[in-house]
Amino acid sequence: MNKLAFKCDGKPRGWLRKLLFHRNRQPRKVFQRVVYKKNGKIRPEFQHWMLMSATHTPNREQSQSATVDVRVLATLNVLQSLKPLDQAAKSWTRRDSLKKLANKEELVELLSPANNTDLVLSFSHDNYREHTGGVQLCILREEKVLTSQSYSYLNIHPWQPLMHLAARGVDPVVSLVLNGVQIADCKCTELAAAVSTLAQQKLKMHAIVHHLMGHSPESVASIIRASKVTDCLFWLHDFFSLCPSFNLQRNGVAQCSAPARTSNACAICVFGNERQDHLPRMEEFFHDVPVRVLSPSKVTLDFWKRRVPYGVCDSHIVPHLELDVTTDIKPVATVVPDRPVKMAFMGTPVWHKGWHVFDSLAHNSVLQSRFEFVAFAASKLNSTVRRIAVRTGAGKLDAMTSALLAENVDLALIWPSWPETFSFTTFEAFAAGAYVITNADSGNVAVAVAESGRGVVLKNDTELLEFLIDGRAEKLALQSRAARNTQKIAARLSDISTPYLTGNC
Repeated sequence: MNKLAFKCDGKPRGWLRKLLFHRNRQPRKVFQRVVYKKNGKIRPEFQHWMLMSATHTPNREQSQSATVDVRVLATLNVLQSLKPLDQAAKSWTRRDSLKKLANKEELVELLSPANNTDLVLSFSHDNYREHTGGVQLCILREEKVLTSQSYSYLNIHPWQPLMHLAARGVDPVVSLVLNGVQIADCKCTELAAAVSTLAQQKLKMHAIVHHLMGHSPESVASIIRASKVTDCLFWLHDFFSLCPSFNLQRNGVAQCSAPARTSNACAICVFGNERQDHLPRMEEFFHDVPVRVLSPSKVTLDFWKRRVPYGVCDSHIVPHLELDVTTDIKPVATVVPDRPVKMAFMGTPVWHKGWHVFDSLAHNSVLQSRFEFVAFAASKLNSTVRRIAVRTGAGKLDAMTSALLAENVDLALIWPSWPETFSFTTFEAFAAGAYVITNADSGNVAVAVAESGRGVVLKNDTELLEFLIDGRAEKLALQSRAARNTQKIAARLSDISTPYLTGNC
């Protein structure tokens, strides 16, 4: 296709739309081979317009019915790309090769602290200094706090990332990051032997499990046992302890709420077969290790306790972040009611974060003159929505809030399809003075919005569109501007696991 057929933004020109498609947005029979590939997928150059056409609505009634079309199209796109778990995992395979593996003696030398400080063993699913996300942000904060208190902080993550647990009976290779510096790769058995030697040398150690994805829980348990710790902190950053689908999405499109592994829901899910072995292995881990569970929210802990098939142990609620709000007597600026409402999407543009909903709204002709849609994301978008690159990492823990403030964002659409365990983005939006629009099934997002009064909780996509069309969203935006005009909000990161290591909890 050339410039005669497509505009510079990638949208098909009007004559091409009329030629290829019926008014009901279905391609004419003679042109189906043009629109669809042999495997049934829509060709990339038409995917965006198919979504556009589902939301290009001249009146409210058509606009409301269009949300169904959008969700159906987005669901079909996810299902069309669905693969068996073992095939999907192949895309994660590293192309580089291991250069050198450290042995027990080398590890003992590397890990022996010069001043005999305590050593923290922190397990996660990836290198928290190279990847972004809520878990990585927690580990960055934890490392900063503990090293400032003279602890040595050792992060242990799989050299080869996986979408599930490492296979039984293998001796996985893990990568070690000590106080923020990559120091070695090694086999788990060598690390366990080194940790055992350090324990015999009377080095005091602590264990924190942030994530087990990609790990062998049996190997992790052997390392923790070798350290002689009497208390292992286990974080509920998501629901990987209940299912390899860490956000409890059946086939990537529907919330399943972690049913019994014998359920029909598991039988039809790509994660179901893996879950049959996943849950017994997690149960073994909880029996083999003295675990204390830490949850970032009450709603998450309550849900986990109802669903976990093994005995519930000692547990505590530790929010990742809290807000300090102060009210100024003198307004620092004036409220501007006549500019379009600026609405933000924050984070990774994926299905379970509600990106397809935000993108469809951004291309809705009824809304485009009244709202300005902006995505704040580290990764590039497959969309014409304006993107502001934001990467939260070491030294930039407040990057998202700063970006929202710079853009004077009024509202943030946080519309996950799973119960978020905490949601940093919600509190980052609050800290920037933005109000949050979310759904009733969003877990701690809905709880935080309801408790703070900084936003609205809606039932579903249809109610969301009605809220945006009938003027209530503009009123909410004016409330956020008024609050931002008279309040100062400071986000205060918690010390994560630190109080439970130092005994100050």
